[in-house]
Amino acid sequence: MKPRDSQISGIFSATGSLIQAIGSGDFDRQLIDLAQTLIDHDHLGCHVFVMSCQTAPQCTVPLFVHSHDGGNSAKMAGHSYINRWWQDDPDMRTLASRSSDQRYFASILPTAEIRSVGYVRDCAEPCNVGERIAFTYGYDRHHVSLRLYRRQGSRAISASQWRQLNPLGELLSSICFKQWQALEHGGRNPPAPGIDRLRARALDNGAALSRRELQVMEAILAGMTAAQIAELLRVSETTVVTTRSRAYFKLDLHSISEIYRYCMASPQ
Repeated sequence: MKPRDSQISGIFSATGSLIQAIGSGDFDRQLIDLAQTLIDHDHLGCHVFVMSCQTAPQCTVPLFVHSHDGGNSAKMAGHSYINRWWQDDPDMRTLASRSSDQRYFASILPTAEIRSVGYVRDCAEPCNVGERIAFTYGYDRHHVSLRLYRRQGSRAISASQWRQLNPLGELLSSICFKQWQALEHGGRNPPAPGIDRLRARALDNGAALSRRELQVMEAILAGMTAAQIAELLRVSETTVVTTRSRAYFKLDLHSISEIYRYCMASPQ
């Protein structure tokens, strides 16, 4: 079932708490609780995919796997996925073919459409999985995928449900990416990559970025949309867009893609 309108404010309030939990031991529990409000599912998993220099998937690392019924079947299936079958995952083709500025994609994978017999036998059948919903976010060589597994016979997701679910999935997967970054930095929430370069570029252009402009630029580098930034900073979306435009002018950069390219380019 899709979240009712009355639930949306609660979801975003819980999301704010989840952001505050980045880098802490409470993050997984809060994410599990929040994911249960999005759509009916039985198991939840989160994986990091590492890309090679040729942008082909190189390996995957599990962040966690959880079954709402408390069983171990999902953990066993996740172990099989990590150790043997992840390269047969259809989402790997999407990762390998993505454009450089595509930070997020979502997919719905019915078990019936998986061609690998071994994949189905070891990763889907033990948990009675009929469908997987994946929200994948990242850039450069690392992507984090938040996955919700639904059992056989679950009601199909309608187009209207997907329109409501997809942006929430984007927000949660970007937060999961920040959690992975925090774990990589010993539990500290790291600054968005490139923010120091943007600060220096503005100064070189003779106009320092304000505190609010830096906040908006850092959120953009973390992959957040204007609406998500507005929710995070508790300002209007119009304020976010205006602040972003002022920052663009000071930086002499004119789009999000230009921001990404500048920050990800090797320093001259």
